[in-house]
Amino acid sequence: MRVVTVPLMLAATLLLAGCPLGNKPESSATAEKPSPKATEVSAQADTEVDAAAQAVEPACDCAGQAADAIAVAEVPARFRGDWSYKCLKPGEYDDSSMTISADTIAFTGSMGNIKAVVLNGDNELAIIADMPDEGKQWLTYWRFELSADGEELMDVTDDDNYFLRRRCKGVG
Repeated sequence: MRVVTVPLMLAATLLLAGCPLGNKPESSATAEKPSPKATEVSAQADTEVDAAAQAVEPACDCAGQAADAIAVAEVPARFRGDWSYKCLKPGEYDDSSMTISADTIAFTGSMGNIKAVVLNGDNELAIIADMPDEGKQWLTYWRFELSADGEELMDVTDDDNYFLRRRCKGVG
C-alpha cells in the first residue's frame, strides 16, 4: 500500500492549528456533496489520489491559524528523548514513559513509525504515527507543547486532559 503524505501533512497542520477536520464554514457546508463510501475511495487509481492530494484545501475556516505551521521531514532534536511523569530507574515499570526519536514514537509496550511531523513555532509539535493496536496498525495523532527550557513536554492532544512529562536523563 502506498502512503500519500500530502493529506497526512495537511491533516496534521490543521489539527496542530486547532482546526477541527471536516467542519466547513456555514456558507459552504450545505453546498458540499456527501462523502464517498470507503470502498469507492479505495477503488480510485493512484493518479486520481495524487491529483486529489495536490488539490486539497483546508476543510474549515481556521482564520489563518494553520499558516504558521510547517511540515518537516523528522522530529526536531529538541523534542527527542525519553519523557515521563515519573522518570524511574531503568528496569522499573513506568506506564507514563514515552520515547521520541527522529522517526519513531514509543510508549510502554508499543512503538510506531512517524508518518508526518508538523511544527507550529519553536515549541509546538504534531505527530501522526502508524501504531499497533490489537494486531492491527492505526494512524494515531498527538500534539505536544515543549516548555521554554526544553525540560517538560505537555501532551495537549485532548483539550480536556493535558498530560505533563519531564525529560528523563539517564533513563532507557
